[in-house]
Amino acid sequence: MHKTSMKTLGIQAVKERLDEMKKLTHNASCGVEQLVKKTRDAVLGNMRKKRYFAFPKLNLSNPVIMTSNNKLPEESYQMCHDDVEHVVPSLELIQTEVPAVLAKEPARRAYLVEWLPCTLRDTQIELVYSTNTHGRTLERLYANCANAKYTIMLVEVLDTGAVIGFFATDVWRRTSRVHGDGGCFLFKLSPSAKNFSWTRRSVRADVFESTAALAEQFMMSTDTYLSMGGSPDGSCGLRLNEDLTKGHSDYSLTFENEPLAGNGMLDFDVGIVEVYHVFRPIDGKPLDMRAGRTLETSSELNVPSLFAEST
Repeated sequence: MHKTSMKTLGIQAVKERLDEMKKLTHNASCGVEQLVKKTRDAVLGNMRKKRYFAFPKLNLSNPVIMTSNNKLPEESYQMCHDDVEHVVPSLELIQTEVPAVLAKEPARRAYLVEWLPCTLRDTQIELVYSTNTHGRTLERLYANCANAKYTIMLVEVLDTGAVIGFFATDVWRRTSRVHGDGGCFLFKLSPSAKNFSWTRRSVRADVFESTAALAEQFMMSTDTYLSMGGSPDGSCGLRLNEDLTKGHSDYSLTFENEPLAGNGMLDFDVGIVEVYHVFRPIDGKPLDMRAGRTLETSSELNVPSLFAEST
């Protein structure tokens, strides 16, 4: 075919496409709804293939009106959790002899997989410690977590029934030093789900020297307590005592979190505590990127510094 003819056909195809788009957007309300539906269906299809987790969905219960700058109003967006459950399965829970309680519900695991770093979303979790089976001591918790670098610790608040917890990027172990890194976060799963991640804005420029250490107080694990998050008044984002019966949660400079227990409580009685090992199995063995304990070391895997072994 002659080059001029091919060029003419190409221009014609573009014009036809533009005409279609004009028809779709001719009516400010109905047209946008149709366009959004087509776009949303396409995105949903791609998400099912690529195993993404969530996407913004337009709330079409009310007419949608384009703004003067051709942008959709922010209030039109909401998270579509129904679609989430169909697009990506939650963290796979490995069944063990110890029954899981707090992470048994798929909806809770769906929230957790959304909050995990991207490199850890296609992973599994295995219960390695439970107060129902292993008793209430930090010594036993540390022992059971010795080979687990990435862990999710779930804590039941007896007074409110809330489920809250930590995501840790280093092994929970007895040490006098702060460990972990900016990948750590605090969260609450019920009655409403929300996570609190670390950001560099936690370090205030006007009082940098006095807040820098607190803004990076990721993990503390001693003989008498374990915690995440620090504040100038000595409170913690979340802390458990040595026999795992008492907890404390308050605002922390590290994660800028709200108190997690609910009902305005800062100190609370602890029910079940469970620790889940987060890992990606390779050749039947978990890959934790913990030097000397897995198939490969962090340097061999060339992992980012955020997930490198802490010193």
